Amino acid sequence: MTDGKAISIELRRELENAWEIKVPDLFWNFLTREPSQSLPDIDIFTVEEMIMESERTVRLPPNLRLFGKYSSGDSYICFHTVNGQNANKYEVVCWNIEERCLIPCASNFVNFLCKHLYSTRYNLDEEGEHDIDVKYWSGLFNSLEVEAAWVFDEIPMNEKMMYETMSQHDRGDCLSQCHLGCILRSRGQVDEATHHFNEASKYTPWFGDAYYLLADVFRVEDSIEKAFHEWWKILNLPVVYSTRSDSWDLGADYPDADIYELTVDLMLGVQKSIPSTITDTPLWNAFLLEDPYDPVMREKLAETYSELGMHSAAESELWNAYFLYADDEYDELVRINSKLITLLDIQRRTYDVKQLKREQNRLLKHHEQ
Repeated sequence: MTDGKAISIELRRELENAWEIKVPDLFWNFLTREPSQSLPDIDIFTVEEMIMESERTVRLPPNLRLFGKYSSGDSYICFHTVNGQNANKYEVVCWNIEERCLIPCASNFVNFLCKHLYSTRYNLDEEGEHDIDVKYWSGLFNSLEVEAAWVFDEIPMNEKMMYETMSQHDRGDCLSQCHLGCILRSRGQVDEATHHFNEASKYTPWFGDAYYLLADVFRVEDSIEKAFHEWWKILNLPVVYSTRSDSWDLGADYPDADIYELTVDLMLGVQKSIPSTITDTPLWNAFLLEDPYDPVMREKLAETYSELGMHSAAESELWNAYFLYADDEYDELVRINSKLITLLDIQRRTYDVKQLKREQNRLLKHHEQ
C-alpha cells in the first residue's frame, strides 16, 4: 500500500510539473481509483499520456491541459486554466478539432462528470437503449465523496427538464443555460430566456455564443443599441471562441453560418447607428476594409495594437492569425509562432511557450519535407 501511494504521489508530481499547474484533487482521485468502467463515449488519457502530451497534435488555444477525447474523435476534453485559480475550479472545455472552436462544458471536473452521466442517461433513454450502470457509478461517486444523487434520480422527461436540472446544479454550465434560453424563447418566454443568456455570459465571459443569443433577442425587439454592444463583445474575442448558429435552436429559417461571421455582417448592416467609441477603433476600420477571416489582416492589426501599447489586444490578434492560416502555410505559421513565443516569453507563460515551441519544431520538420 505504501509503495502504491508513493508511486501515485510521484506520478502526480510529474503531471503537475508537465502541466505547470496544480492538479484538481477529485480529478486525481478519479484517475487513481482505476474505475472498471470507462466514461460513456469518452476516452480518458492515461497519466503517462497526459505527462508526455502525446495526444496534443493540433494547434490549440492557450491555457489548455488535455486529459481526454470524445470517442468520436472530433473533440479534445481539457482544463481551461487561469493563473492563480483554485485547482478544483478549473473549467472543463472541449476543443472541436475540425471546426476549430472552443466550447465550454462545465465549471469544474466534478460538474463535468455529473453533467456527462446525466445527459448520457437522457440520450440513451431517448434512443431506447439500456441505461448506464447506475449502481456502479453512484457507488464510485460515493467512494469519491461526491454528492450527486440527482444524477441517478429519475431520467428527465424532456430536454427542457434536463437543461433546467443541469443548470440548477452548475450555474456555470454555459451550454445548458444557452439551450434552456433557446427553448424558452421559442415558447415566447423572452424575459426568462434573456435571464439564462445573461447567466451564461456572466459565468463564461470568453464564449461568444452567449452574447450572440442575447443580442439576437435585442435585434428582434429592435433594441439595436443593446444588440450591437453584445455583438461588439464577440468581435473582440478570438474567432475560435464562437461556434456556429446551427448549434442553437433559432428556427428553421435562421441562416447557418459561423457566429463570428454573422456578427460582422449584422454590425455592418447597422453601422450608421454605431457610436464613435466603436467606429474609431482599429478593429472596426479593419472590418470595413478587409475580410475578418483574413489572417494577414489580423497580423497587421496585431502590429497596430502593439504600436499603441495595447498588448492584450495584440496577443488576441496574433492568436487569430495563428488559427486562420491554413495548415500548409508553413512560412506564415512559423512567423506567427515566433511572434507569440516572444510575446509570451516576456510574460513568463512558460507552459504555452513550451507548446508553441513543440508546434514550431513540427512545422519546421514538415516544411523541410
